[in-house]
Amino acid sequence: MSIELHCPQCAKLIRAPDDAGGKHGKCPYCECKIYIPTPSDDGETIQLAPIDEQELKREAELRREAIAMESQVAHESAKLPPETGAPPRAARSQPTETPGEVIDTAAQVQRFLI
Repeated sequence: MSIELHCPQCAKLIRAPDDAGGKHGKCPYCECKIYIPTPSDDGETIQLAPIDEQELKREAELRREAIAMESQVAHESAKLPPETGAPPRAARSQPTETPGEVIDTAAQVQRFLI
């Protein structure tokens, strides 16, 4: 089996013999000096870590708690009276300019600081 690589200069595919791995050579097309990498062992397998059943149970319980808390907060916020006075923060932060309009950022910063 041969080592396949691309020349960094001309990008042509080069096939070198296995015993050339780890050495320098010249590209047969443009004669650029290149490094021929050593061949990789594709037969080596990587072992996965075992599944931790306790961690999976903790994650599922945390998800259930988060969903319960979110529904409780939504239910309690529905009971609150509507706010009066200043508009909600999200409504204030939306741009009031039209597309293509020149924006005076100094005036916006000044309004923000006041």
